[in-house]
Amino acid sequence: MVGRLCGQCGGSGHGRPWARVGDQPVHVSWSRSAGHLLTAMSFSRPVGVDVESLEVAVPAWPLADALAMGEVVTSAAEFVRLWVAKEAILKAHGVGLAEPMSGLRLAEFEGDLRELEAPRGLVAALALL
Repeated sequence: MVGRLCGQCGGSGHGRPWARVGDQPVHVSWSRSAGHLLTAMSFSRPVGVDVESLEVAVPAWPLADALAMGEVVTSAAEFVRLWVAKEAILKAHGVGLAEPMSGLRLAEFEGDLRELEAPRGLVAALALL
């Protein structure tokens, strides 16, 4: 069984994805960009994933919304990698973009974070709490 549930309004048409296999809850996350879909599931730990297109992302996102105090990026690709990593972490926490990325410092994240192989022009990450 799979679905979505918004933690703010309780709606099922949007919000954090959920799944069950029999009586066991399964942590799930998904993201899509440029015609690609990335999914992850875990029976034991909260999981979050994000995938973004370098072409679409860079001109559209404000730098100040993503960077915590002291974080610096020196290229557009580095900015997208930072964004994707932070969004994956926020999804694993169940809040997604409802929480500001600027409040999250990558250097302080204590879970597992991996940049994933992705098709050319895409950046992808997986976070496990």
